Amino acid sequence: MAQKSTPGMALFVLVLVFASAVLIGQWRGRPQLPLPAPLPKANVGGWLNTSEPLTADALKGKWVVVDAWATWCGPCMASMPELAEFRSRWPGDEVIVIGIAEDAVKSLVQESIDTVPGFDWPVAYGGGNAQMALGVRGLPTLILFDPAGKEVARVEGMSREEGGSIGQLEKIIADSGQ
Repeated sequence: MAQKSTPGMALFVLVLVFASAVLIGQWRGRPQLPLPAPLPKANVGGWLNTSEPLTADALKGKWVVVDAWATWCGPCMASMPELAEFRSRWPGDEVIVIGIAEDAVKSLVQESIDTVPGFDWPVAYGGGNAQMALGVRGLPTLILFDPAGKEVARVEGMSREEGGSIGQLEKIIADSGQ
């Protein structure tokens, strides 16, 4: 015996489908920016480990690795020593590392970076808007910009592949011959 469809049941199904679509859209996160995307202007609360905010001119002609992270993110903090080792292998006139911390509290970010030996690169605090402008969907995220200022690679989360997340970016830089 077939059940009759009621307007209430049809409305319920319609609302359920709509709610599912909204949840799936939020679950997928922000859309990924198409490559090559330019390095956007950083809208942040302030900077640490630098005497002045970074400018596009200071980054021109250099590889730029942007590390989007947060103090509360365990994988972010666990990846910092590897990033410090990477930073020590590449001179600042070739590769610049920039940290963008989501946290808005300067002292909290400073305390976190003080725990990492070799953490000497500029880091922005209050960088949630900058992370959003970069299309960051999860933490940690490493984004590599080429010397022309275009995004050429992105690694979201901690990579388990050989060489890890940073190794993937380092291979791109080394293979470029620059």
